[in-house]
Amino acid sequence: GLFAPRNDGCRFVSLEDETQRPDPASLVQSMRIYIMFPQMPQPLLNPGTTSPDELRHELNHRDAQMAKSGRNPHRDIHGRVFTHKSTNNVSNTIHG
Repeated sequence: GLFAPRNDGCRFVSLEDETQRPDPASLVQSMRIYIMFPQMPQPLLNPGTTSPDELRHELNHRDAQMAKSGRNPHRDIHGRVFTHKSTNNVSNTIHG
């Protein structure tokens, strides 16, 4: 790819030098696009009025609530896979 390490340790590829220029078709075929898709609380708590203790409680009990409601903990209703758990406050997002 464009940013793969080379033998000289440089990761920059000059697009002007034809000997270094990658083949556009093979470059596109080698690309993968990843997005972050958070598992959000349902219903979404109001960020302005929810205390840190309420957020913590929701996050600690979300799995049980999802199981009780029948909500899939790994995918949304459209089949998109959740990449992490999140809250209505992005500073509380948990990755992993």
